[in-house]
Amino acid sequence: MLTSRGFSIYSPTGSVQLPPGAVAGYSMSLSSSTVTFASPSTAGITYLSVSNSVVPDISGMLNITSIYISSGTLGTISWTSMLRLTSITIASSPSITGALPETWTNSHFPALTSIYLSSLGVTSIPSAAWSSITMLTSITIESCSSLTSALPSEWSSLNQLYSISISGTPFLGPLPDSWSYLASVVTISISGAQFSGTTFPASWVASGSMPNLVSLVIVSCGLGGALPSQWEGTAPLTYLGLSSNSIIGPLPTTVTGWSRLTTLDLSSNFIGTVLPDWSLSSLTTFSCNSCGISGPLPQWGYMPNINTIFLSSNPIGSSIPYSWSQSLQHLGALNLASSSITGQLPVTWTSTFLSTLSLGSTCP
Repeated sequence: MLTSRGFSIYSPTGSVQLPPGAVAGYSMSLSSSTVTFASPSTAGITYLSVSNSVVPDISGMLNITSIYISSGTLGTISWTSMLRLTSITIASSPSITGALPETWTNSHFPALTSIYLSSLGVTSIPSAAWSSITMLTSITIESCSSLTSALPSEWSSLNQLYSISISGTPFLGPLPDSWSYLASVVTISISGAQFSGTTFPASWVASGSMPNLVSLVIVSCGLGGALPSQWEGTAPLTYLGLSSNSIIGPLPTTVTGWSRLTTLDLSSNFIGTVLPDWSLSSLTTFSCNSCGISGPLPQWGYMPNINTIFLSSNPIGSSIPYSWSQSLQHLGALNLASSSITGQLPVTWTSTFLSTLSLGSTCP
C-alpha cells in the first residue's frame, strides 16, 4: 500500500500523473524539484512537503490536510477548493514576496485551522479573506520583516481563534479595539512590532472582552501610556508580559481583574515612580528591572505566593522592608542589584525557600 512518495532533484518537462493512493492517503515530498501535477484533484495526497523547490499548483486536491513549505519559490499559492486542508506552514522562504493571495477564504479552505508564516518576503496579508475562515484557531507570523501593514482589525470575526503569535514582524499600531470581541482567544503574543504612540486599548480590559484570555505578551513594540486599573474582562489572565516598551507611571494602586495573575513582567519601561502596595494573592513572579523605580519599597503584606522578585538597575535608594522577611514566605529569588539598596537585611528573615539573593553594586 502506497504511504509516501518523494521527488528529489527532479524537474521533468511534462506533467506528473499522481496515483490516487489508498483510502488513507499518502504523503508527498519535493526537494530541489520543479514538478507540475496532472489532475491534482484525483491524487490521494494528504500531506505535502516542499523544500528548496518551486511550489506547484495543488488547487482542487480534495484529500490534502497539511502543507509544509521550506525555502520554497512560488509557482503559485493561489490555491482553491482544498476542502480538507487544516494546516498551512510556509517558512524560510524570503523569495515569496508581495501580497499573499485573496483566495485563502472559507469557501476554498473551510477546514483550515492553522496558518504559520516565518521568514517570508511578503508585504501584505489578505486580512479580510482570512477573517472569513470560520474554523481558524491559530495564526503565527514570525520574522516577516517586509510586512509593515496595520494589525488586522478583521480578525475579530474569527470566533474560534485561540492563539495569535507575532514576532520579529513590524506590524503597525494601533492595537485593534475590535480584538476585544475575540471570545475564544487564550493567548496573544506580539514582539518586535512598531506601536510607537499606541496606548493600551480600554476596550481590551472592559467587561465582557476576551473572556478566555490567559496570556498577554506585548514586548519591544513601543507600547506607551499608563496601565489601566480596571481589567474587568480578563478574569482568567495569569501571564502579563509588557517588557521593553514605553509604558509610564504611576502604576495603578488598586487593580481589578488580576486575581489570577501569576506573572507580571514590566521590565525596561519608563515607570519612574514607587511601586504600589499591591495585594496580589496569586502572583509568583514580578519583574520590574530598569524601570526608574524609586523607594521606598512597598510593604506587600499579602503576597503569599510570590517566589521571584527582580528589581535590578533601579534608583530605589531605600532598605528592604522588614515586612518582607515575615510575609514573603515562599520567596526564592530576589534581585536588587545596582539599585542603591541601603541598610541591613532583616535579621528575622524566615523564608526557607530563598536560594538566590543578588545585591551586587547596591549598598553604599
